[in-house]
Amino acid sequence: MFGVVRPAGLAVKVRGSRVFSRYALYGLGLVALIVLSIAFWARSASSPILFPYRTGRWLRQNPSLSVIIWTVVGAILSTITAFLLNGLLALMSRQLLASDGVSFSTIETWQIAHNHGLLFDVRRPGATIFTFVLSAAMLYLATAYTTLLTPVNILVGDSIRGTEVDFTSSEFWDWYNYRDADGQLNRTVQGCTWYTYQSPQGELIYHTCPFIGNPVGFLSSGISSSDYYFSATNSTVNLFGKQFEGSTGGILPLGWEGFAALSDVRFDTWDQGTSYPDFNYTISQQGLTAEVTCEESSTSPITRTILDEYSVDSAGGGKVELQNFQCVCPLGTYVNSIITATISSAALFVCPRTAASKEDYTIHVRPFDGYATPNSLASNIVFPNMTCSLTPYIANATVLYTASDRLFHISSLETIPLSTSQVPNETADAISQVFQLATSTWGNMLIDSLYAIILSNQTTTFAQAMEISLRGIIQFEGSNLRVYYGSNEPPGRHAVQGSYTVWRVGYNGRPVVLISLLPPLVIILVLAVAYVVIGSRTTGTGHVSDFDPINTVCLITAAAVGGASGLLPARNLVGGMTRPRDRKILGGVRLVFDDKDGLIETKQEQQRQQQEEEGIMLVPKSGPVAAVVDERSE
Repeated sequence: MFGVVRPAGLAVKVRGSRVFSRYALYGLGLVALIVLSIAFWARSASSPILFPYRTGRWLRQNPSLSVIIWTVVGAILSTITAFLLNGLLALMSRQLLASDGVSFSTIETWQIAHNHGLLFDVRRPGATIFTFVLSAAMLYLATAYTTLLTPVNILVGDSIRGTEVDFTSSEFWDWYNYRDADGQLNRTVQGCTWYTYQSPQGELIYHTCPFIGNPVGFLSSGISSSDYYFSATNSTVNLFGKQFEGSTGGILPLGWEGFAALSDVRFDTWDQGTSYPDFNYTISQQGLTAEVTCEESSTSPITRTILDEYSVDSAGGGKVELQNFQCVCPLGTYVNSIITATISSAALFVCPRTAASKEDYTIHVRPFDGYATPNSLASNIVFPNMTCSLTPYIANATVLYTASDRLFHISSLETIPLSTSQVPNETADAISQVFQLATSTWGNMLIDSLYAIILSNQTTTFAQAMEISLRGIIQFEGSNLRVYYGSNEPPGRHAVQGSYTVWRVGYNGRPVVLISLLPPLVIILVLAVAYVVIGSRTTGTGHVSDFDPINTVCLITAAAVGGASGLLPARNLVGGMTRPRDRKILGGVRLVFDDKDGLIETKQEQQRQQQEEEGIMLVPKSGPVAAVVDERSE
């Protein structure tokens, strides 16, 4: 190993099988540990290794305990690695020193290393460079192993697919426009009523005319949309028990937390029974929205006639009036007679499309009384005359459901060109009826809510608030229409798709582990393999298994033997060992190490026969090692 010649006269015994078994114990154990570590990282990099869901949830809920657990495990593995490596180093030192003798450099190296290294029994620990390096290596390995074994949050999931009614398909429009011999539309339910729809997936109860069955829901959808737009944090809309953040987007809620009766969304590859308490899913589907533009105007086509006045006995007190509102539209004059409070009132009309403007509805709003004049109760803010242009569209929507807040989030809405058709038109027709219902005895609920938005957001204008509110109402009506037409089970469906994700705890082959752990492990792996190969090649050669490299007597003996074979050149010795006579005398002396009591004896040539009879064979001066098999090793 060090380029030395086997010395003459060293008494040796063959214990090859025992030596190799110890090499195998340390070397193969070290190789196995390192290979398993590298394989573990590679496996997690190719496909995440996940803890059971409950275990992972416990680890997330107890981060301090998790840190302690993986730190301790990392420290244990680093200690085992260092222990096995030092075991190999000890065997290498014994093999070389006992069989080949030593030079000053090897004596110094192994004495420093193994007097103070981590052995089975550390006899003389001290603050040497080796100890410092070993401690730093152990700390590094402990950190690296901890990094390897510390699990992380991993987002895993599966693709999901399903179908829904396609409002743009020709099959749907053929069904939509079909009338039987009596002129009846092909509808499961006619008129405004509460209807129960049942399917193999579930049951849903809804109102076929939501502006009558749920007028507050309609108005709140508009206000919620405005609040959310102007940074309200808890602005939600309720649609038959399903919560939407800000607005519904005109979508039909699908998936595991949507309307089960109308949803056929399924996993792409996972088992359908897969479910977790905390999950998210995203679906790309159809929605319904509108482009709305509002502006203030100095005049209005709306006029008012007070027909009668009544005194009322109620909490509000005062009087109410029977008022007749008229609006001149391009296609004619429209009239509404409503009882309102004398303190304030407002009128809203939706003018139908004309042949010249097929894509826009026009909405006119005019305030009266307290809304039209400065009012100290409303910070003297006057609601202006308003003219809005509205065009409903079918849209492509991206919908995200999060189980943590149990909300549907509409992350994007992209209008489909040329999708202004009869179904979206129904949303605009509902607005006029909703606003008529919103006109109450003591004012107009929508206008009052817009006042609240203006007062809480000083930079907001009435035109902005009106635009967003109208858009929110359109989307709410669009979702109701999808429920209605979905329950009629018409032809013409299209595929929806998305992804289901859930946070799990496990391993995913993080690059930081590759950088921090694998390089030192590869180095140690190479050393371990090299040591095992050397140990296997030296099996059956001279080896004193009881040779102790940290015993001073043993080191002196090995040094003397090395000197006898010329390994200690004259320039390295002190005391006149340069004379040929000294080397001749030393060469004629045989030093025998007794592994029973650790003593050294000098044997002359005439004692050879007696020693051979006792079972010890001396190695000839210049010949190879002649080994005597110790029966105890068999």
